[in-house]
Amino acid sequence: MGTSNAYGGASGLTPLIPSWLDDEPSSVDGAASSPSDGQEPPDVPLPPQAISYPPKLGSSDRFQSARNNFTRFVTSGGSDRKSLGRAVSRYVRKSTGGARRAATRMGSSRRVGAGLVGFLNNASENGAIQALSALDLDTLVGRPIEEIFSGLIDYFCPDGGSIDEGIAREAFVETIADLAAAGVTDIDH
Repeated sequence: MGTSNAYGGASGLTPLIPSWLDDEPSSVDGAASSPSDGQEPPDVPLPPQAISYPPKLGSSDRFQSARNNFTRFVTSGGSDRKSLGRAVSRYVRKSTGGARRAATRMGSSRRVGAGLVGFLNNASENGAIQALSALDLDTLVGRPIEEIFSGLIDYFCPDGGSIDEGIAREAFVETIADLAAAGVTDIDH
């Protein structure tokens, strides 16, 4: 069994980051969608700005410029860094609707990254003990770096979240593996 045609890849209508990946569930007043007393919420019409319309379809060639520049970067063996920059820039601008929209769509990753950077800055300025205490993670003081980072994973991106949180969690795990492979064993350094 087999196929008669090779798969040519995704069309230009398929985004790299799906539009449904937005983190925050929408609600009119920011409250939970169902009341805590178990009663059904009253039928209240949504104001026009709260109605979610399907996103407009993007141009079928919106990835072309980014792909071309990325191909130039790859075929240069990684030496044409300007092509890589242009590829990322054009992807963000044409495919996601700009930097602000791209950042909004990856909100969990942004929050996890900011939390980790904040922790590492605190650890470099005040020491690991102080940084862990600031997060109420005193039980990790004096533990090996792998255990500290495993505890930080659970703190910044707990298990069982959205797909975006899962992506951030996986990146965190890979960072721990990279640190261990590089021989980093002391969080204060």
